[in-house]
Amino acid sequence: MERERKRPSDPHPRVAIPAMALFAFVLASAFLLVGSGDCDSDAASYGSGAEPYGGLYADWSELTDGADYCVVAGGEVLITFEGRSMNGIAFAGGTDFAVSPEDSSIYGNLHSNSTITLDGKTVNLVSTTIYGSDLPIYGKVNYGTIEDPVSSVDAQLSNLAYQTFFVKPGSQVNFESTSMLSVEITALSVTEGFGLSITDDGSISGKLNKAGVVTAKIQYNNKSTKVVTEKTGTLICTDGGKFASSISIRSEDSVKMGSTITVHADVTPSDAAFKEVSWTISSQGHGGYYVDGNGDLVIIGVSEGDIEITAKSKDGSNVSASKTISVSDADINVKTIELKDHINGNESLSLDSDVNLLILKGRFITGNPNIETYLVNMPDGVGTIAGKTTDHNYVLIPKAGETELQWVDSYGAYGTDSGTLTLVRESTITFDANGGSVDGQSTKTETTTGTIRLPAAIKDSSKFSGWYDAKENGNFIGSAGAEYTPSGDITLYAHWDVPSLVLDPEYTWRAAVNGLTINYTPYVRDSITLENITDFKVEIVKDPTECLRGIGNNINGTLKDLIPATYTVQIKVTKNGYNSATQDFIIEMSTVVLEPIDAKAIIGEKWTVNLALRPNDAYIVSYTVKFNNETAKPNQYDAGKSGNKGFYIVCKEEGIYTIDLVVDSTITSSAIKTITLRAEPPGEYKEKPTISSIKATRYAGASDDNPAEPNTYYFSAFGVANYDTLIWDFGDGETEPTTNVEVVHTFKVIGAYTVKCTAKNNVGTAEAFVILETLDEPSVDASDIINIGSMYQSKAIKSSYSNLTLKATCDGRTLDCFKLNKSTLTDGKTYIYVVTGTCNEIGLVGKEVTFLLSNGSTPVETWKATVYAQSDPDDVKIEASAKYKANGLVVTLTDIAPNKSSMRLMVDWGDGSNLSRDAASAEFTHEYSSKGKYSVSMVWTWTSTDGTPSQREFTVNVDLSSSEGPSIVYHANGGQGTMDAQTGSKKYTIQECKFVREGMTCKYWNTSPDLKGTTYKAGDEVSPEGKLDLYAVWVPEESEDSNDVIRYAACALLIGIAALILIRRYVL
Repeated sequence: MERERKRPSDPHPRVAIPAMALFAFVLASAFLLVGSGDCDSDAASYGSGAEPYGGLYADWSELTDGADYCVVAGGEVLITFEGRSMNGIAFAGGTDFAVSPEDSSIYGNLHSNSTITLDGKTVNLVSTTIYGSDLPIYGKVNYGTIEDPVSSVDAQLSNLAYQTFFVKPGSQVNFESTSMLSVEITALSVTEGFGLSITDDGSISGKLNKAGVVTAKIQYNNKSTKVVTEKTGTLICTDGGKFASSISIRSEDSVKMGSTITVHADVTPSDAAFKEVSWTISSQGHGGYYVDGNGDLVIIGVSEGDIEITAKSKDGSNVSASKTISVSDADINVKTIELKDHINGNESLSLDSDVNLLILKGRFITGNPNIETYLVNMPDGVGTIAGKTTDHNYVLIPKAGETELQWVDSYGAYGTDSGTLTLVRESTITFDANGGSVDGQSTKTETTTGTIRLPAAIKDSSKFSGWYDAKENGNFIGSAGAEYTPSGDITLYAHWDVPSLVLDPEYTWRAAVNGLTINYTPYVRDSITLENITDFKVEIVKDPTECLRGIGNNINGTLKDLIPATYTVQIKVTKNGYNSATQDFIIEMSTVVLEPIDAKAIIGEKWTVNLALRPNDAYIVSYTVKFNNETAKPNQYDAGKSGNKGFYIVCKEEGIYTIDLVVDSTITSSAIKTITLRAEPPGEYKEKPTISSIKATRYAGASDDNPAEPNTYYFSAFGVANYDTLIWDFGDGETEPTTNVEVVHTFKVIGAYTVKCTAKNNVGTAEAFVILETLDEPSVDASDIINIGSMYQSKAIKSSYSNLTLKATCDGRTLDCFKLNKSTLTDGKTYIYVVTGTCNEIGLVGKEVTFLLSNGSTPVETWKATVYAQSDPDDVKIEASAKYKANGLVVTLTDIAPNKSSMRLMVDWGDGSNLSRDAASAEFTHEYSSKGKYSVSMVWTWTSTDGTPSQREFTVNVDLSSSEGPSIVYHANGGQGTMDAQTGSKKYTIQECKFVREGMTCKYWNTSPDLKGTTYKAGDEVSPEGKLDLYAVWVPEESEDSNDVIRYAACALLIGIAALILIRRYVL
């Protein structure tokens, strides 16, 4: 049988009390951790960690027992105790309050959590580190909103100093001054004309008599620190207005260390009644800030990292927007000074000229007393560093000259000193004449502590254009005599204008009739010496008359067949070593009557004419016919138009026929072309007619090198006698019966033609001919366009093969509406092939026809043409135009005119990318790869029913210099690390979060840093219209609340301690 085991006696008996004490301590610590108060605790709280008050002005009776009041670190606290004793008031925490029993008040700046206790009531003041402007003051004051203004105001000047009031006209207003032993707050000025005035004690009172904006200057005299500051208060007198609905923040996305950017808040709608905003900033010390006179936020880059900024409307709508700005590293010289080392009255400090960024460190030391050193009344350009402590840190970019800073050094109840620190910076400026001279030297050096006037520079045969910060390109600094304040040592370079050719912007040539010859040499001068220049070259950039050409320094040509109008010919003059210049050479055709035609017509026979009209798109609008000076009757003639420029008539009676053709174009007014025909019966001839020869001449002085009108010729018949009618056969299928011995004809197809003129009378005929090769490429290439119902014509194909065959196919079947035309050139070895034909199958619209020329089984040439809808005869009257809209870098052409499916529109986007071709009724969209300005060229092409190709041109100037393409930018939102932005596409897949944050994990993204926007998760696909900002959404790594984790840990610790006690007591 086993013996009972006995516990050995303990020579040092253990006492349970220390273990239990340890347990009690641990448990108390755990619950202390769990229940530690902040602005987001379960205790009653006013304000929050994200939106604290800018200060607290209240009576003790207005404050709630046990509540937390969140006040920005450094915010002013003024608590009055009217009607009660302050005996026994107690303070806990790191803030020194000035206690004034005489005024029944306490006053001070809150720098750390503090607790105030009186008569069993406790109020917690929680110091919250946030940086911003115009934070509201706590107090039971109704400020009103822009939509709901108040009808009376009874408040403190301190309320007005920190927050905007919205008040109805006719309201009684009273802002009381404050006069205590610790602080005095009085009004210095108030906007006149609104019924408000300043009383003897510095208060503002009165009755508002009209709507508008009232501003007041308010002075704070801190008697404890002996520091006087000023603030500006705003009151909006209004019957009510529209709230802001949204805010967008406009600025660059990044700033370099030592540089600044300006951040602007755009408030919508445009008719919102009050558009001012307040700013808050969080940067972990990466940036400094100040608000400029326009209400914009200025950010100064301090160190590499992210700055989170928020703009909030001040109209009472509480609309806000946020943005992250990244600070990038830069190779700069940063100098840091301690303010405490420069608080000896009024001191000066010289800065080296190579200092790019100056950081001034104040201090806040908790103790008895608290010690503070800080700046007040800071000038523009000095920013507060938004950090993570209550230290007073400031930053500025040094500039030449003197910058005065006012400092305060406080030892609480032991006293306060104040004074100034003047920063003095000397800058050295080197002027590099860049090939010229400045004050007789190639370089000149000047030293300054302030502003200088820039010197002049000279250089032979060059014009001084100013000083720049780079030898080439660079930023313009100023011209000679301009004031300049450098921000540090700098070299400025003289820039010189390249001489330009100078000529008058326009020159007008007035021509009364067609047929005049132009011979014009522009008067050109040197832009610097103003001397005349003759050895330049002139070229024609644009010529709507199609009559002119440039040769050397001269333009010449004959004005022929121009519709009376004003024509603007653009010419360009060039010379090596000079910038070119342009001139508008304006031709005014003043008469409204074109040169007439006087001819004979044979009764009963068709008489035709094809007009050669300029500009090329001119057309016959209508015609009227008179017979013997009276309106012709229908039985006296048959007449009609043939194409856009053709006219025919059959005269049925003997007499004088007068035809007035009304002609027009898209760029001119209408004009009259008069034809007078003597209608006679056929002659009674005894002999055959005679004709000796035909002469062909290029139209309007054109040449093989300068085809003003491709494949267009004058034909003249010589030795013609005894004839009634001349029948011109041009060998291309077109004939023109007329009585004219001179005609003009345009060959639509390249090739070799035999042109015949047959003279005819009652006895017989006589013929003459000329062989002509027309080899000009057409001015309008429509070989890849097939309009339903219009004659199609391909490009000419030269070949040494004499028997090519054609196969035209579409959708796998052969089309028989096209034929192959062949002509042999005069060498007998070269053949010209052209495909022509008319397609009438509407079902082929939008499809491609493939053409193949073969020599037996050997392919020789292949091409494709797209089928478009049927054109309209009135299309010739159309004027082209278009607009555009941009979405980031994506541009869509809008308001395209004409936008007909019968026209092919070709778009050159101006960035070197492939051309876009489609029916003009289609949508034309293009994505550019970078910002900039682009010239988009548009060309409409179609074929008229007679087979004549037509074309219109238009240019759209697209400005994307400030556009943002679709992109996604990821923000750490309190985390650490970097993530590259997603750019260069229209559609993106959202990435996994690569940022890190201790004790937290990122599971989602949100479009707003306060997580009130749209939420996305990794893997989602989005197509943003512009830049999409995504902010990390952080959650604790464990699913339990962090406070629960502490409670669970405390419980586990409790169980463990209890188990140890039990084991030691009963087991061991």
